[in-house]
Amino acid sequence: MKINIAHLGTGEWFNYKSEVIYGLFHTFNLLGYETTVSHNQMDPKCLNILIGADWIAKPEHINFMKKNQINYFIYEIEAIYQNTINGRGDFDFVSYLELIDNAKQIVTPYQFCINSYREIGFGDKISYVRWGFYEELIDQNIKRNISRSYLGVFFGLLKGNRMDTMSKLKVKFPDKFISLGYESPHLCRAYYLSKTNYSLSLSYGDKEHFINPFRLQYLVANGVAVISDSKKDDDGYLQMTTNVNTDLIHLEIQKSPMPPKQLEEIARSRSLFSELKVIFSKQ
Repeated sequence: MKINIAHLGTGEWFNYKSEVIYGLFHTFNLLGYETTVSHNQMDPKCLNILIGADWIAKPEHINFMKKNQINYFIYEIEAIYQNTINGRGDFDFVSYLELIDNAKQIVTPYQFCINSYREIGFGDKISYVRWGFYEELIDQNIKRNISRSYLGVFFGLLKGNRMDTMSKLKVKFPDKFISLGYESPHLCRAYYLSKTNYSLSLSYGDKEHFINPFRLQYLVANGVAVISDSKKDDDGYLQMTTNVNTDLIHLEIQKSPMPPKQLEEIARSRSLFSELKVIFSKQ
């Protein structure tokens, strides 16, 4: 069987979700599937793994998929609650329920999503697969044995409480913190991660329901210690980080980070291959 990993959304979001896309791509290849990656396209000859299915929650897209007999899984990494996704006020939740109903199955790395799907009556259709390590996570462009200019680097969406936390750290430690957002060149990430003591995994506020494991696994696998101030973590992903209260980050950031080799051992302790094999060896 062939698998197509179909990213749905803008090119900017393809970059944000690259750890997800490439992790699935390399692991499905290792599982023995002929695997492709597409952007805003689905292949009727393949089993399509949809990342960002919420982008096509519209009647015309669903009709197109039915007409062309698109066979698909949903890889659910969004927060479903209160009849919407991620708190959106104008989201077509009825269409999304139809997408779920027509999917062959849903897979998620979040216990929160398991509970949400049970609440909306689709608990028997969703499977939990914890995120883990794969060899291609190792980025040869990240050098942890060179001199470091920064105390901390944050990359991702600087929203909510994150912006306030980063602003305070930049004031307290001038020129020692870097924020990388969607406007930053994607390839400069390895440079800044080579030159920092820590990466920061920051909570954006009370509406945060789970932790981003894709970024954490990437950072720790490449020997970058992570400081996090998040509180909600039903999946145990924060075990890869030093978890502190927000107002204590400025103290923790001045300590020596864990050695890169020890961090890599932590990252390798759970295999993405082993996790996905449980579900996809049956296909």
